[in-house]
Amino acid sequence: MFGKLLTRTAQTVIIMMLSAVGVLGFSAAAHSSPIVGAINAGLSGTGSKDIVAAGAKLFVLNGSDIKVIDTSVSPPTVSTISFSNPGLDGTLNKGVYVGTDQSVWVTSYGMGSSGTVREGGEVIRIDATTNTVTHRFCSRSSTGTCTLSSLEGAMGITTDGSNVYVAMQAFNDSRDSILVFDTGYRLGGPNVQPSRLANLAYTVVNSSSPASPGTDSPAWLAISGNILYIFQEGPPNTNANVVRFVLGSSPVAQTYFSTGVMSATFARTGPDGFVYFGNADIVKRIDAAGATTTVRSAASAGTIGVAFTPEDHPDGRWLFTAQTGGVKALLRSSPFTEVGSVSGLTNPKGVGVLGDYLYLATTPTVTQISLNPTIATSDRVLNLDTVSTIDSPPIESFWTSVVFESTTLPAGLTLDPSTGAISGTPTSVGDTVVTITARGSSMFTRSSSFTISVVGPTTPSPPGSADADPNKLAATGINSGTALIVGLIAAGLGLAGAASIVIARRKLT
Repeated sequence: MFGKLLTRTAQTVIIMMLSAVGVLGFSAAAHSSPIVGAINAGLSGTGSKDIVAAGAKLFVLNGSDIKVIDTSVSPPTVSTISFSNPGLDGTLNKGVYVGTDQSVWVTSYGMGSSGTVREGGEVIRIDATTNTVTHRFCSRSSTGTCTLSSLEGAMGITTDGSNVYVAMQAFNDSRDSILVFDTGYRLGGPNVQPSRLANLAYTVVNSSSPASPGTDSPAWLAISGNILYIFQEGPPNTNANVVRFVLGSSPVAQTYFSTGVMSATFARTGPDGFVYFGNADIVKRIDAAGATTTVRSAASAGTIGVAFTPEDHPDGRWLFTAQTGGVKALLRSSPFTEVGSVSGLTNPKGVGVLGDYLYLATTPTVTQISLNPTIATSDRVLNLDTVSTIDSPPIESFWTSVVFESTTLPAGLTLDPSTGAISGTPTSVGDTVVTITARGSSMFTRSSSFTISVVGPTTPSPPGSADADPNKLAATGINSGTALIVGLIAAGLGLAGAASIVIARRKLT
């Protein structure tokens, strides 16, 4: 117990260890990193690794197969969806979850070898409850497995819950289109083309002459309300257009505007209804009126995608940008303040949020990062009229700008709001219940309570008693020849993990 001095007649060694102080951290382990662990998913080292969150599962597109991570069990399990008879046509590209019928739809990009051969790529439907491929739509009618003769160059994909929209980037630009699959229609069996399939009456807009159809191709899709945003790829060194297509309009209503971005490589609708898009160098946002705002520019080097927390997340509305070496967290409102980051990771190739965790496809593993900081405390004992102080370790964690506050402390002690350290000289004996609160970057608030007990010196044992035996260690209180320094960290206040203090004092006879 703190506050008692252990002595020997010839030599006294005082060893006091303050360990396992409470940690404001991101996992059960006492460390500063928010990384919970790496799920060995066996990802290959090439290609996009788009992550589709579906219920408690993650479907990670892995080039020629799909890794399914079930997070409902601990540790998460990994299974593989493979494609054979026939093998996959093209390379898995993007995916989307349709919650209304619990299905995952993905595209596989491929393109025919000539302007007359209409084949290349696939659109695949998967039952998310059983991880079973139910339908594969492609152009290889000769195999007897696909009957969709107009499919080639499947790229971006999105859904409004009732329909799935797929951007088709054909070998011959005149065949570029947006295919529409009605997810509410009960498909007639494996590999059977649904009868409610249509081509969206969309006209490609040329970036060099937007007023007339041109050679640009549809690439990525996103939906907000009844607006389908079609991000086109333009010629080299030109800013591609976004076509703003009003779904269900008659006659067809579409407008366009320049993105200010050369060939966007991702587009995703946030839970706030805004559409976020960009490429390796920039991230932008489109509002309901079609106006664009820059979210991140030069600092976004190597960005491959974005992810979000839900609108009702208890700790706030966050935007995550996965980029070279790690991920950054931003407040999802202008001016998009950066509030945290994780670095030192293998360059991510996919990003997604599921529950309280952020997932990054960082081949060959999927890195799991906690978004739920916790604060844990334990009771502490201090000596009356004894200096008790120690600086807390540096804060190294996902969230930045953590500020600490507390309820009333024992007389003589103070809290450093920037580090979470408690220090001072207790001046009054007694127990005080203290509540420590940590607030991080306008993001989260966490509190925990513990007791600080201040005790006075004990009465020395009379000479000749058993406790005065020089061969025994006995508590004899604090005398005038002994100085004691006890470090106290407000438990759980440093994101850097558990701290230990070893204090040795040698008393010579």
